[in-house]
Amino acid sequence: TNLVYDSACGNRFPDNERAVDFAGEVLFAYDDTYLFVAFQVTDDGLVPYTGADNRFFLGDGPQLLLDLDLNGDFSDPALSEDDVQIDFLPQMDAPRAALWQLSTLTSSLLADTQTVVVPTATGYVVESAVPWAVLGGAPQPGDQLGVVAGVNDNDTPVSNNQECIIATAAQRDWRNPSTWGTLLLMPASSE
Repeated sequence: TNLVYDSACGNRFPDNERAVDFAGEVLFAYDDTYLFVAFQVTDDGLVPYTGADNRFFLGDGPQLLLDLDLNGDFSDPALSEDDVQIDFLPQMDAPRAALWQLSTLTSSLLADTQTVVVPTATGYVVESAVPWAVLGGAPQPGDQLGVVAGVNDNDTPVSNNQECIIATAAQRDWRNPSTWGTLLLMPASSE
């Protein structure tokens, strides 16, 4: 899925002549143990979060919003305990992931998440395996999750700012799960 460009993303990384400032793609897969996600990000300058807490969204990096009980609260605009955000810190030597419980705005590092960051000629790739166990248990083929995949951009070095975000849901509001999209977990192919 391509991410929607936000035309308000006006800031550019200093002294960079690339034609594209910021773009992204995301792919999902799953098995009984993990939710797999891969982000390919075009970014004219990597400025990840440098703070000591889990607010990775204040720098460059991907994130997921997940409604883990979409069947139970499909049209409810209020946040509940099953609505979470996962932020990925794209540091090449020490990538991390943080899980936010959105209804309480509390966070913790996801120690069991396997995350890899690879630089590319135009940005970076983040691949992660998030254990279903930390998300409340494995869903079944055919289940649906509420989802928004997004990428944050900060083009001001030596700062921690969420200057821009692009996402798979154009009307994305992290406080309102009814603005999120739907991820259908397809059964495995019988081929």
